[in-house]
Amino acid sequence: MPTTGSKRAARVISWLREQVTSGTWPIGTKIPTEPELTEQLGVGRSTVREAVRALASLGILETAPGRGTFVRSSSPVSAVLTDYLGEKEISDVLGIRRTLEIEAARKAALDLSDEHIHALRSALEEEREHVQSGHAEALDPPGPFHVALVQASGNPLLTELYQGLAHAVKLSIRDGKVKSSPAEEKLRDHERIFEAVVKHDLVEAVHAANDHGDRDLVVVPRDEKDAAGGDAETSPADPPAVYRRIDTRRGGSLSPVRIFRAQDDAR
Repeated sequence: MPTTGSKRAARVISWLREQVTSGTWPIGTKIPTEPELTEQLGVGRSTVREAVRALASLGILETAPGRGTFVRSSSPVSAVLTDYLGEKEISDVLGIRRTLEIEAARKAALDLSDEHIHALRSALEEEREHVQSGHAEALDPPGPFHVALVQASGNPLLTELYQGLAHAVKLSIRDGKVKSSPAEEKLRDHERIFEAVVKHDLVEAVHAANDHGDRDLVVVPRDEKDAAGGDAETSPADPPAVYRRIDTRRGGSLSPVRIFRAQDDAR
């Protein structure tokens, strides 16, 4: 009995997922093209296309027109989280995203491997090339540096949660609810974070990630956006008390533990 197309597609799906979960294709990686996969796997283009679409529906892969297909998640959990977050206020989503990025920077500063240093440096170089060439818009959030930083945390759960958050933020950007800061400003912030984590300067890494969160993404106020027909000026989301507390204590002696107890102290 001949193998049906759906069975062939299931096998291709299984193979593609293995490339992602094994780390052969890290998050953010551009996967081989459709013709390349067709030749490598010995199946038809329609089978490859079916498999890629199936994984895209789970949020594991994402196709960018004109650029190719990229790995966006190692687990369908992120897709479920994205749907859930779509019902929440974007300012709240950005607050949680910010918290995860601060924790990622903290963990990376504590224990950064040579592999992660290389990944972060490569991400910065890629971002710098895009900025210098005037094509920074190609770096869709979360961008290679954010992906590398979260992975450098060494926390798989943090990575999965961040992937779901990042995709929800991307949808909000496409819907005009959120705008990114200038690419040059992002690059400067990322360079500062990188310098802190490679020096294992935990406090500076946390502050650098926190400061970046202040300006990385800005929310378009709903009433102003509606009144202006979607072209209103953007403004940053009001940071939670814990982050304002960190800023006010910057000049004094503040241990890493105190940073994450700051909110309790403010009560």
